[in-house]
Amino acid sequence: MDWDERLDRARALIFNGLYHAAFDELRDLEDQADEQDDEKRAAFYDEQGKLSVYLTDYKRAVALFLMAISCTRNKDTWVKYNVHLAVAYRRLSEFDTSYRYLNLLLEFENEVSAETRGLLYLNLSAVQGIHGFYDQSIISAYKSLESFSLVINSGSYLVDLYNNLGLAHLENGTFEQAEDYLNRALALSDDQHLDIISEMGRLNLLRGRILEGMQNAEAALRLVWSRIINYDKEEIARLCQWLAQISMQFHEVDLAIRLNEKAQLFFGQLGMWRQWQDIDAVVSEWTERTKGCMKTPPETNLSGISFHEIRFFLITLDAINSQELIDKKISALLDVRVHYVKLLADPLGLSNTEKENLILAARLADYGLTALEHELVLCPDRSVQAYEQYKRHPWLSASMAQAIQLEAPVIEIITDHHEHLDGTGFPQGKQANEICFLAKVLRIIDAYTYGVAIDHKTHAECLHEIMSQCGTWYDETIAREFSGLFTINALATNS
Repeated sequence: MDWDERLDRARALIFNGLYHAAFDELRDLEDQADEQDDEKRAAFYDEQGKLSVYLTDYKRAVALFLMAISCTRNKDTWVKYNVHLAVAYRRLSEFDTSYRYLNLLLEFENEVSAETRGLLYLNLSAVQGIHGFYDQSIISAYKSLESFSLVINSGSYLVDLYNNLGLAHLENGTFEQAEDYLNRALALSDDQHLDIISEMGRLNLLRGRILEGMQNAEAALRLVWSRIINYDKEEIARLCQWLAQISMQFHEVDLAIRLNEKAQLFFGQLGMWRQWQDIDAVVSEWTERTKGCMKTPPETNLSGISFHEIRFFLITLDAINSQELIDKKISALLDVRVHYVKLLADPLGLSNTEKENLILAARLADYGLTALEHELVLCPDRSVQAYEQYKRHPWLSASMAQAIQLEAPVIEIITDHHEHLDGTGFPQGKQANEICFLAKVLRIIDAYTYGVAIDHKTHAECLHEIMSQCGTWYDETIAREFSGLFTINALATNS
């Protein structure tokens, strides 16, 4: 394949969420970058930058977008790459820098295409919302809508636009407009956007529609573990904040405060101090207002969701956070593992329940590592004794998962996820049909994601290792389905 064909293949891989294969493809093109003209090199660096955003390597994304900006001589792409740069700064929580870049680009709004202008105002609307400039956010969103109305196939932007408008109207107290735009966003997203569901739930609570708010909460809690938590911290924070409001509706003060503390933690990590301070003020007000109030029994069923489920969410989030504290690499591993579980679930024909169990197991399979020494976790092969301790972690993870009341199918996946078909795995040395099917799925995904996220091996190396061990370590049918995700035919079909 020539340069353009390989760059298109990398784009197709990114589009299909196969980020590490795309990383390999783009890295292999680096040696030829200097041979290309300015615009091709700019497009190449821009694709690398966008991929780095998806992989949550925002500092690398900034450097790559700056390279793209320096190469291009086209005004439209120059503005577009600067918008991408502003997005990377926003992901780094450098909101003022992002806002400054976007405002400076307004000077060129009449010199660029409708799509680039729409993209500029879409991102400006988001940053204005973060700063609390809700009236300005609404104006920018309308300008973005106006620009995108001139663009064919601009539907992919509308979910974010309608969500921006819904959130801004919600914060301004114009609830009818907020509901209209959030409903539009939900319809376009197939009810799969955690942030939109959370904002709709908050709106329903503010309008006194408790039943609808509880139904939104139930839907949100089904989605939360499949999110890329490092990428979606703001959405997780808002979910915690909203569940705190639900808890306060029924005078569950302690639970509400714990949820708000978790929201504050995420907002603090993101540098969103205005939101952090808002929660602080609310907690103080709640504490005073609820002194002496009667509590609802903790197992009260609230139209499909109970306080037990909300507590389970909080405890599980604590368990995930404790794994992330081991090392940044472990934090990345958890998100990447869940990401590939989601990609493989449909080709394998998994039911929704199986998919949810597998996602939760992927999140908590290494919970037991929190009970081991830090050095042992990152270098289990340093000695025979260290590896023997490391081999205990599936048992430890399963035991700790039982303590937080995970269901038996999830615990079985966690227990078996290091077993091999030939009996050489651990902790029990199970063979073939003794290993539960979903654990076999997680075993393959764990091997791949550990390779790319922890050992920094290439996609090709990791895939080769898996395929070479088919029938001995790994289930051949599952391995071939996983390998099939990366084929040209699969990419063409999905794109």
